[in-house]
Amino acid sequence: MKVYHAFPGGRAKALTMSYDDGKLADVRLLEIFNRYGIKGTFNLNYGLMDMDIRLKPEQIRELYQGHEIATHTMTHPTIARCPLVQAAREILEDREGLEQITGGLVRGHVYPNGSYNEEIKDLFRKLGIAYARVVEGTEDFELPEDPMEWHPTCHHDHPRLLEMAQWFADFPKKQYLKLMYVW
Repeated sequence: MKVYHAFPGGRAKALTMSYDDGKLADVRLLEIFNRYGIKGTFNLNYGLMDMDIRLKPEQIRELYQGHEIATHTMTHPTIARCPLVQAAREILEDREGLEQITGGLVRGHVYPNGSYNEEIKDLFRKLGIAYARVVEGTEDFELPEDPMEWHPTCHHDHPRLLEMAQWFADFPKKQYLKLMYVW
């Protein structure tokens, strides 16, 4: 019996979006995503939800239903500059708060300010984080070699976004897994 890896539904291509901070603009963004069947990961800071420009805890579960919630630390520090004890507290408290709100497991992460290093990656792995997105885009559609350093395809304001999206949509070979990952 041959075993082939595929995205859900046996697909060879997938699109995913990733947005940070849980800001009020996510309400409109989620309306668009839900209308067109686009799935995303929303990276939230549990410790900053009391700010005026952020969504409140009581909005999170229903609003993000059908999408992934991931950690982004409690207070959004430049994490590679933090002592490891503080980095551990930032991720564990964020995850615990998000899991209380959503009632589900939270195992993804996005490094605040794009800040990370090998020590942080190792720590987060040990704390139960399964993958972490970075900010440097690759302009390709490959799955990551290191899930703790997951490079997206590009940012949503990339000047060649539509050109890359067209290439991705037209790519005919089903024997390769391709992921367009936009943040």
